[in-house]
Parts: sequence; structure tokens; C-alpha cells
Amino acid sequence: NEQENARRSLARLRQRSDVDDELDRMTVAVRKSQENKGTFHELFFNKGNRMSLIIILGLAAAQQLCGSQAVIAYSETIFKRVGSTLGASESTIILGVVQLVSSAVSSSIVDIVGRRPLLLLSVIGAGICNTIVGLYFFLERFQVDVTGIAWLPMTAIMIFIVTYTIGMATVTFAILSEIFPKNLKSVAGPAFTITGGAFSFIVAKLFQIVSDDLGSDYTFWGFALFTYLFVPFVWFLIPETKGKSLDVILEEINLRNHKKKKIPYIHYRTDVLAGKMLMDTQMHLVHFCIYKMLIQICIL
Repeated sequence: NEQENARRSLARLRQRSDVDDELDRMTVAVRKSQENKGTFHELFFNKGNRMSLIIILGLAAAQQLCGSQAVIAYSETIFKRVGSTLGASESTIILGVVQLVSSAVSSSIVDIVGRRPLLLLSVIGAGICNTIVGLYFFLERFQVDVTGIAWLPMTAIMIFIVTYTIGMATVTFAILSEIFPKNLKSVAGPAFTITGGAFSFIVAKLFQIVSDDLGSDYTFWGFALFTYLFVPFVWFLIPETKGKSLDVILEEINLRNHKKKKIPYIHYRTDVLAGKMLMDTQMHLVHFCIYKMLIQICIL
């Protein structure tokens, strides 16, 4: 009900005065979303929405199966095992700083580089780093002298955190806000959260068990295998969403899956909502990193 204020805000955001068409599309989108409340039935049984759901649930699984939460939760234990010269606690603090900086960098480059390149860099980089850490523990298990490369696993874990944070940890939330109609975001969000929470619980629960029974090399190679499996997932299923309207994004998703019939969607730009959600995600990561560093400093 405040069209004039909305027009001024949009003009300031776009840095141009001709925003009437875009504002009209956004107004129609908001009104339709208010009239048509999203349901789980619409999310699962509409072909276009179902493909978007597969994409976002796949990204939720990728976030956890790459081993991110296990590395963060057990970072001090891992650094003790690799014999870091800085000490486990100091290394964990550095890990938090690296994650904090990476989170800030991600928010500044995501609209320049694009979503798909960052996701591809993230999954490939995380997979390579997991492979390297697994190889180190493999050599150690067979009593190979690894004192000359004791720096390697710590470096690989730091690079892992960087690649994970600039892609899977942040871009996923931007895509979540961009590939669903506005009325379904409130339904897709809980589905994403539940899926991510379930995989996070499984990974955190099995990490120590597998490491104790089979060895840490199997654990990290398992993370690497799952991460590599998500490379074709990102390449073939996820479209570039930067600066595109919702109907264009969903049309690309359908074309990628050989759907000839176009599904009608409301036409409006999604980058405003995506930017807001991305900034919220960055702030959560920043708070998490700061709290983690403060805890480690108190322990020291």
C-alpha cells in the first residue's frame, strides 16, 4: 500500500528512475502470492516446482556430505592428529578467521562471478582437499614417514573451508530464494532445513565411528567421493540464476530436463530477495565464526 515509497526505494537500488514496469511486476507477484498460499502438495506434485525442490535438496545434501560440519566440529581433534606446529587450539582459531574472511569475500563476488561457477569451484575444491587429507591419513596408517609433509593436511583443510564457504555454504541460500515462486518459499525453506539437518546429524554421528573403526583416510575419501558426485549434479541441473527473472530461471530448469512445455510463472526479478537472503546468511556465518574464536580464546 506504499507504492510511492516502494518506487523511490527501487529507483535508488537500481540507480535509475525508470522502474515502473519492474515495480508493477513485483506488485502483481506479491498480490498473487498473498492470494495463493503455497502448500507441500504444490511443491511436490507440480513438475516445475518438483525439479526446483530436487535442486535445493541436493544442495542441502552436498553441504553436509562434503564433510563441512565434521571438519568444523572435530577441527581440534583433526589438528592434534596431524601434529600442527601451531597447536590444535591455535589452528582452530585460524580456521575460524579463514571462514570469516571467506564469508565476507563470497558476498562481494557472488553477483560478479555468478552462482554456478562458485558452486562448481566449491564442490571440486572441497573434493580435492578431502582427497589430499585422506591420502595423508592413509600414509600415516601404513607408518609411512609423513613428517616432511605435516603441513599438507592443515593447508588442505584451510583451503577446504575457503572453497566450501564461498560456494556451498552461501550460494545455496541465494539459489533457494531464486528458484521458487514467492508463495512457495515458506514451504521450500523448511524442506531444505529438515534435509540439511538430517544429513548433518548422520555425518556428525558417523564421523568418529568410521574414523575409529576403519581409519580417518576412509572418512575423508568418503567425503571426497560424495563431493565429486555433486559435480555433474551442479553442471547438468543447476542453471545460472544471477540477475534473471523467476520465469526465465524455471524455463531453463525445464529445458535442462527436456521439458518442452513451458510452465507459467510470475515474471519479476529475484536478485533483490536473493541479495537479502545472502546477506542474512553471511551475517549468520560471521556470528558463528566470531563465537567460535571467542570460545577458543577463552579455552586458551
